[in-house]
Amino acid sequence: MSKIKLSILIPLYNYKDGANKIINCLKSINEKESKEIEVIISDDSNKSLIRQDTQDLLNKKFYYFKYIFNKKKLGGVNNWNKLIRLSKGDYFWLLHHDEYWIKENFSIKNIIKKISKNDKSIFIIPIKKIFQIKKGCLNFLILQNHSGNKKLIQKFIMNRNY
Repeated sequence: MSKIKLSILIPLYNYKDGANKIINCLKSINEKESKEIEVIISDDSNKSLIRQDTQDLLNKKFYYFKYIFNKKKLGGVNNWNKLIRLSKGDYFWLLHHDEYWIKENFSIKNIIKKISKNDKSIFIIPIKKIFQIKKGCLNFLILQNHSGNKKLIQKFIMNRNY
């Protein structure tokens, strides 16, 4: 097992609000857990979504932090695969640009604890996807469960080769 328990992999694409929400979640991770977490952001956006001061802050918070702005666009799947290839953690969490956790209802400490026990678990973390719809002067925030297809998840769990 490596020192890095969890790699949080974030492929970004042209969604600044989502990137900011993810950054706020990363800021909420405490110092003890941040030493066991690697954060890699691969930005496929037209222009960088992460300001230099934010990169500096995350670089101080996480011993293992990397931000990559892709001058040549990779596309979704290639961007995800790049992140997976770069990751060095025992486990990885692919967190897309429009997903984030609700800080009050989530503790990364529990994930780190399970990983540290060398538990050969598969974690399927429920994520809420929030998107905004504007109609005239009204602003609607829609909260939607965001998870994989249940049959696909079951097939994955039943056919694991490890």
